[in-house]
Amino acid sequence: MNVLSKVKIRTRLLVAVLVPVLFTAATLAWITASQIQANGEDELKRLENSLLEARKAGLQNLIDAAEAVVLEAKNDPSMTEAEAKEAAAARLRSIRFDETNYVFAYTRDVYNLAYAPDPSKEGPTKNPVVRGLVADLFAAARGEGFYGYDWMNPASGNEEPKMSYSTIIPDWDWMIGAGVYITDIDRQVAAAREDIEAGMAEALGFILLVTVVVVVIALVIGVFVGRSVTRPLKNVSNMMQEIADGEGDLRQRLPDEGTDELAELGRRFNAFV
Repeated sequence: MNVLSKVKIRTRLLVAVLVPVLFTAATLAWITASQIQANGEDELKRLENSLLEARKAGLQNLIDAAEAVVLEAKNDPSMTEAEAKEAAAARLRSIRFDETNYVFAYTRDVYNLAYAPDPSKEGPTKNPVVRGLVADLFAAARGEGFYGYDWMNPASGNEEPKMSYSTIIPDWDWMIGAGVYITDIDRQVAAAREDIEAGMAEALGFILLVTVVVVVIALVIGVFVGRSVTRPLKNVSNMMQEIADGEGDLRQRLPDEGTDELAELGRRFNAFV
């Protein structure tokens, strides 16, 4: 038995109207959300790369300037090598940026040559973590110079991502470099992500509002069309029942104006009685 035969015609009409509307709205919402999310991820990636590249460019420019300062002392003929090294280290100690950041210098055997925050800590170190980091920075200096790692941030007391740039002073075999924490980049990207998610929620909210309005309009149209179909059918059914019961008034007529199926049914019924 056909399942639809158990469903009233009015209900069928409403379903026929509402299902396409809801399907279209759901599809539109899915496409919109997917597009916003895809574009948002691309935009976040571009933002993160842009911020990181700007930070890296700043570090490289700083170390290029610090290298020039060291080479100036190194190439000064009026100073001995020891005097030039001491002068270069003193100049590196004087370089500060972003209030708390500084330029550091190490020898390959991990001797700290310049530590602006506390010069008393300069000298050899046996800390295995520092020794490993210095080795990595020497290796990075032989390549592009950049090296990312996690390091304790005194300001927050937590390990945070940091980016450093280093270069090697020829002949002296010094490694000079500087680093900056890039946690703020993560915060900026997270804030941008929240803005994108808010925009997506707003777009989906608008789609939902439009869907509700369209559904209400579709319901009104569906009810109106349903009544225009079911009311004549109900009249035919009632009259046929009265005739079957022997109580029908054979002089009654159904509306037969028009060219639709209901008008045709009315004409045939009128001809029958």
